[in-house]
Amino acid sequence: LPQVHAAETRFDRTGAREEAVVPPQKPAVRGMDQAVQIHARESGPCPQRDSLIKHLRLVPHPEGGYFRETYRSGSQPMESMGNTDYSGALMDTPERDSFKEGATTPQRNVMTSIYWMATPERPNLWWAINKSDHVHYYQAGAALTYYIIHPDGKLEKHVLGPNVEKGEVMQFVVQGGRYKCALMEDGGDFALIGEAVAPGFDFHDFRFGSEEEMSALEGFKGLENFVKPDRRRNFDEYYEK
Repeated sequence: LPQVHAAETRFDRTGAREEAVVPPQKPAVRGMDQAVQIHARESGPCPQRDSLIKHLRLVPHPEGGYFRETYRSGSQPMESMGNTDYSGALMDTPERDSFKEGATTPQRNVMTSIYWMATPERPNLWWAINKSDHVHYYQAGAALTYYIIHPDGKLEKHVLGPNVEKGEVMQFVVQGGRYKCALMEDGGDFALIGEAVAPGFDFHDFRFGSEEEMSALEGFKGLENFVKPDRRRNFDEYYEK
């Protein structure tokens, strides 16, 4: 669909009216005035949540909640345990430097896709950064508020949910090289989203954010609670089938 831009009224030297197109602005803010709290709680009965976990075969995710890889270009999902499957469909990424020491290959699978579910026990995503672009899709349940910090330190906020009349969006993009975290709305029993990643997801391109590296970013203010306490690097156990 074409992007709709706002029109700004201007006048030329003769006083004649002319229209200039003004691109939409990012919803950027400087940071939170108060710390955003994460209120984890025990899950109550929720047949829809339990049914989705069962029938979508979701498993615990290293960022919290549940997930399942559903697509990896030219490959069997889940088999490569979050790493590039070199027997699948590949693309060159010669400009890419891995976060992981000793990784030398510039190739990645063309695209990957997952389900991810937040629950009352883990209602948030921790601060993390990835080399690839992520497209986030609302699927079911409660809304999720995403916070994205750009390389210049500016904070961007989106609410991924079904109530578009209230300003929620049903999909949005986080470009590679941006920090992101997320929080499910209070009282939600679950939030189910989809993520498409291109070039395809590889744990060599992913790391959790630390307070040391993020403290100088102005958008980090008030969002310190989203730093993961245990920033592990071995995620193979999460891909048991």
